Amino acid sequence: MTPPALADSRPLRGDLLYTPPPPNPLTITQFVDSNSAELLLGQFAAAGYDLAAVRGGLSTVPRLYASVLPKDLRRLEAADSRKEAFIGAMLPLVLMANEEILQYRQRVERLADKVDAGELLNAEELTWLRSVAALYETDPWDFEELLLRVDALPVALTLAQAIEESGWGTSRYARDGNALFGQRTWSAGPGMTARKDGKALDHRARAFADLMHSVRAYMHNLNTHPAYKKFRAERQRQRDAGQLLDGGVLAGFLGRYAENEAYAENLRRLIRHNDLDRYESARLASGAVAERVTVLAKRGG
Repeated sequence: MTPPALADSRPLRGDLLYTPPPPNPLTITQFVDSNSAELLLGQFAAAGYDLAAVRGGLSTVPRLYASVLPKDLRRLEAADSRKEAFIGAMLPLVLMANEEILQYRQRVERLADKVDAGELLNAEELTWLRSVAALYETDPWDFEELLLRVDALPVALTLAQAIEESGWGTSRYARDGNALFGQRTWSAGPGMTARKDGKALDHRARAFADLMHSVRAYMHNLNTHPAYKKFRAERQRQRDAGQLLDGGVLAGFLGRYAENEAYAENLRRLIRHNDLDRYESARLASGAVAERVTVLAKRGG
């Protein structure tokens, strides 16, 4: 296990150790990449993807995988259209990333039950358990702690942080680096010069291969960083009470993410004003492999 002194020195927004895996093609039905927000919205309509129906519990969320955000999001005249394009692109990714984590969690639970019953793990199970424990930075035999970490993130809170940190997907970091959550890097890996008031900062903004990598890295950060231990404990308390995860409550445990006392209330305001909590019970449509569909506007179009 990581010594406390080393763990406490880890950057609050940094994630230097974890490189997310590529997307699992078995769970994706369609890739939708577009440098035009209007064309992206058209793809949503063609797929029968209606956020109002999702919020109302009348429709599932299609497995649309947006690798990048349209470069012209800010040019959409209607604010509602900008929001629909951003949330529409993000929601399937958040749900798919959570689905992956929950698949890991279910297997950890099965192995924990097996050990509790006095059964021995076979070589494959033991190797897998050790690899997951290493990924989540804990003891493979500490199932209680492992299950505190291997868990989904609240959908509403994840969307709210993406909105807050990326300016609804219009920030330079989101456009050029697929960076949605303001994560930082001090290493020689992929990154962009971070600036404030025109001055370069001592860290760089971490860049990602695509949007899903950014989502996964953000989730891994909250699931492993010592600063978010109370966040994970509250999440487990809500789980034990049989509740849907409450992003507004859990936002109160992320003050150190921004080291800003108003940060939690900003996130709660975004959740309230955009009905983000109504996506908490959203479910993905069943998935299968499909041909990649890429939609690109012509240059200058």
